[in-house]
Amino acid sequence: MSAILGRLKKNYKHLKKWASKNNIEAYRIYDKDIPDYPYIIDVYKDCAVIWHRLKDIDQDPKKNEHKTELISALTELGFDIENQFHKERVRQKGNTQYVKVDAIEEKMIIKEGPLNFVVNLSDFLDTGLFLDHRPLRSKLLELEEGMSLLNLFSYTCSLGVAAATAGVKTTNVDLSAKYLDWGRENYKINDIDANQHEFMSADILEFIKTHSHTYDVILLDPPTFSNSKKMEQDWDVQKDHGWMIRKVAKCLRPGGFILFSNNKRDFKINTEELEDFEIEDLQGSSIPDDFRDKKIHQSYMITRKA
Repeated sequence: MSAILGRLKKNYKHLKKWASKNNIEAYRIYDKDIPDYPYIIDVYKDCAVIWHRLKDIDQDPKKNEHKTELISALTELGFDIENQFHKERVRQKGNTQYVKVDAIEEKMIIKEGPLNFVVNLSDFLDTGLFLDHRPLRSKLLELEEGMSLLNLFSYTCSLGVAAATAGVKTTNVDLSAKYLDWGRENYKINDIDANQHEFMSADILEFIKTHSHTYDVILLDPPTFSNSKKMEQDWDVQKDHGWMIRKVAKCLRPGGFILFSNNKRDFKINTEELEDFEIEDLQGSSIPDDFRDKKIHQSYMITRKA
């Protein structure tokens, strides 16, 4: 038995039981557990999505041999070759994670507790659902009915779906009209009337400068970096998060809070620029049980000081 097959069998046996118990159909079963096999593997029902982390050190003759072992191991676990989706993840530039890479449209609906989501396993680098935000979606299900929520950088609106399921009025904002349409589809399959919620295509950096409505909760999950041609200015989360949070906070109702997250591994929140705010680090509770990488994102709850 190869090393990768042994590890995958062990992980899959444990996590499959855990996922079934929690009604979860999309989860991570492998995260570079073995250095010689630097892959990330997520399960979506009977399909596997495999990300190959490309670094100079990985460019050696063993790479193709290891990929062949991986394909064989996944096949032995029950993931047919046609249900294995291999993706090459490189350092992102701008919005490359949203660039279309195929046109197969391998879509399916997956369950996550009481929620349902449309995912596309083939056509983009990401599938339309960030699995590392599962605990946040669970937290949003506990919001009080009648609250209002602003979901910035909403992508396919999975966080909005969780809040709307709890009876919260949601406003989803993203630069891409295509992803907002995907979001409306996610609302529909959860029996939520999308017409009772807002979906706004806008440059977030410009939107927050003029937006004046107020909300009980604001979700802020910006990219690490963006230089999209549709945006008026470049964005760097380390450099720019302070002024953005201060600007967004003007849309908070009394007693409201911001849930801020990002994926920059060495991110440091600017406490000096945010000295008027209480900042709670949520790292201990925001990473899913199936994620070996505990630095997959940084997450904070931010409120105004009394």
